[in-house]
Amino acid sequence: VIQTNKSTLEMSAAWDLANKGRITEAEIEFAKLVTGTQQAEHLISFGRFLFRIGRLEQAMINFEKAKEFAEKNKQYKQIADSYRGIGNISA
Repeated sequence: VIQTNKSTLEMSAAWDLANKGRITEAEIEFAKLVTGTQQAEHLISFGRFLFRIGRLEQAMINFEKAKEFAEKNKQYKQIADSYRGIGNISA
C-alpha cells in the first residue's frame, strides 16, 4: 500500500511538471516511474504524456507494453485504457 501511495504521488508530480510546461523534467519523472516497472497504469500515463507532446512512436510502445501486462494480469480497466491510447494514435 505504501508503494502505491508513493507511486501515485510521483505520478501526480510528473503530471504537475507537464502541466506547468516543464516537459523535460516531466519526462524524466515519468521515465523513472516506468523503469523496471510492471505496472500498466504507469506505462499508460507515460504513454499519454508522450502522446500529448507528439512523440507518438514512443507513446505507442508504452501503450502496447501496458496492454500486454494488463492482459496477462486480467486488469480490465488498464486493458481498455491501453486500447484507447492505441486507438488515439492509430486514428
